[in-house]
Amino acid sequence: MMHKPLEILKLEIYCRICGRKLNPFGTNAVRSGTFNQEVCYVCLKKNAGQDNDHKSFHMIIPEVTDLEHDVIMNGIVNSEFFADHINGIIWSDTLIEECKMTTPAQLPGVLESLVKKELISHDGSGADSTIQLTAEGYTYYLTHRDE
Repeated sequence: MMHKPLEILKLEIYCRICGRKLNPFGTNAVRSGTFNQEVCYVCLKKNAGQDNDHKSFHMIIPEVTDLEHDVIMNGIVNSEFFADHINGIIWSDTLIEECKMTTPAQLPGVLESLVKKELISHDGSGADSTIQLTAEGYTYYLTHRDE
């Protein structure tokens, strides 16, 4: 079902975990492929690494290759766009600047793999394309940021 732009502002979206009402622009939540619904950043931060807690929720986080790890933990997380906003939207062509292992030739394949694993969402094409970590990708970042 397609919504008109003004209808989107009227949609009420709630966190799948805590039930908190969310901003329709997605600045306080991100989509989860595990739950096929939005999850707020408060819940993601609270539950990251809490797999033994009976109150925690369990997201499906797939295995990640070294190059995928490099793109998430260096290319995405070290981007000024990621830092300026919680999990901000990043221009795809700027990712390579912060990567330590991934080459420009490898980047499109790594991004495609991360999309298939539902760790990032991708919008647009070419120089205008953007990416953002999904709830699963953000949880991966939270659980690996101190390594």
